[in-house]
Amino acid sequence: MDAPTADAGPVSAEELRTAMVERLRKSMLFSDRVATAMLKVPRHAYVPEAEPTTAYNPFEAVVTKRSAEGAALSSASAPWVVARMLHQALPAPGARVLEVGAGTGYNAALLAELVGPSGAVTTVDHAPETADRARRVLADRGNITVVHGDGAYGYAPHAPYDVITVTAGAYDVHRAWAEQLVPGGRIVVPLQCLPWHMTVAFERGDDSVLRSVDASTAGFIPLSGIGAPTGDSVCVGIEEPLLRLHDEKADGTLLKDALERPPVQRWTGAVVEDEPGWNHLYLWLMAEIGDQGLCKFNLTPRGQEEKAVRVPMGWGGLAVHRGGSFAYLTNRNAAPDTTTGSPFELAFIAHGPESEELADRLAALIRRWNDGPRSHPRPRIEAHPADTPYEQLAGHVVLDRPDHRITIVTTNPAESPG
Repeated sequence: MDAPTADAGPVSAEELRTAMVERLRKSMLFSDRVATAMLKVPRHAYVPEAEPTTAYNPFEAVVTKRSAEGAALSSASAPWVVARMLHQALPAPGARVLEVGAGTGYNAALLAELVGPSGAVTTVDHAPETADRARRVLADRGNITVVHGDGAYGYAPHAPYDVITVTAGAYDVHRAWAEQLVPGGRIVVPLQCLPWHMTVAFERGDDSVLRSVDASTAGFIPLSGIGAPTGDSVCVGIEEPLLRLHDEKADGTLLKDALERPPVQRWTGAVVEDEPGWNHLYLWLMAEIGDQGLCKFNLTPRGQEEKAVRVPMGWGGLAVHRGGSFAYLTNRNAAPDTTTGSPFELAFIAHGPESEELADRLAALIRRWNDGPRSHPRPRIEAHPADTPYEQLAGHVVLDRPDHRITIVTTNPAESPG
């Protein structure tokens, strides 16, 4: 069944819901159990501020709260993101689940369907009005508890949990989450400390190390409370900021006029699809460049208006800075007549006094990845307790956070035992 159209006349919420799930199944892989839950839970009931056709648009989020400046403070994630995260978490029937970020209550309702009547879902939200909204809409579900509190602390009274899912961007894997997760349990968290919006599914080992088993591109509104962003970014633009590099090590004074210099562009010949090529590349670049200038960037509203740079995503993308120069990853359609997939050729565009050298170095890195490492298993993300000595860490890069040291581990099949 294709998505209903206006020409087909009025359609019911159930028909819209069925069409949404069928469109998702054509565009991505996710569990039959998740599909069944999404068919059962009426999304429109959790986002009454949206028209049903909007509520059931598979690729559209619904913003439910904005700041005085218009920034989104709370939202119902687009259904494709919801389906992907539920697939990553996939709690078993009877499981105990903690959700950090109650939002509209829709995701908690889906989790409750997955764990069934013998399971339990606890959902925590930092905003009292958001928690109250979720509590009202979930009042008839006996296996869900809604808590007003700071989700960075988890919720110890109902611990331990088999699954923890975080529905807001996090700059650390907070200690409480790891401590409240059973050995072998799974936590799904959007890690915004990485240079790309990436939702990572970790499993906890008996040694308390969290090791990724899956990673997917997705962006989220950041956590509030103690997990809120630290504001470690610098601005580029002389008269007013046009873009921000999210790295406290970047030198804003040196970078301020980088965009005034003509760009240097290097196409690489490397072509990737949406998944898994993108995520494999981002993680490999982290392992190669580490914390030596690799970061996330986004355009300011003025930068978006002026089209200051050619970004791969509307919000921004991945960048590398060095001194007064920076480069960013971009792409172009590699197969304009294709009917399947989304193949793109990659390029780096650099600005600043060292733009030629920086663009050449980064383009060479992409070509090296394309010639071999991209066929290797996807690099793994590990989160080690913050007091782990450096010599005991696996991986090529360390992101020091208050509660964890995060590393990227690459694997060359030729070096694997056996």
